[in-house]
Amino acid sequence: MPYSDLTSMSEEERLRFFGEDAPIEFGHSLDDQIGGQIYAGFHIIGFYEDRWPDRKIREYMPSFMATRALKPSCS
Repeated sequence: MPYSDLTSMSEEERLRFFGEDAPIEFGHSLDDQIGGQIYAGFHIIGFYEDRWPDRKIREYMPSFMATRALKPSCS
């Protein structure tokens, strides 16, 4: 990581492997994602991890995570 479908393969390869309707995927380190939110002034108020259904990796680790962040209003 970091990872981006836009830079890791050509458009032709992406379409061949994943199809026309597949979303473009990005991967970020936790430092980039959470650290960047904090640096931008956000307060992290929630965190969630999930496992990939029907994949062997789910037995070993979560594959996805999300944060909930709020930026305090300036008064």
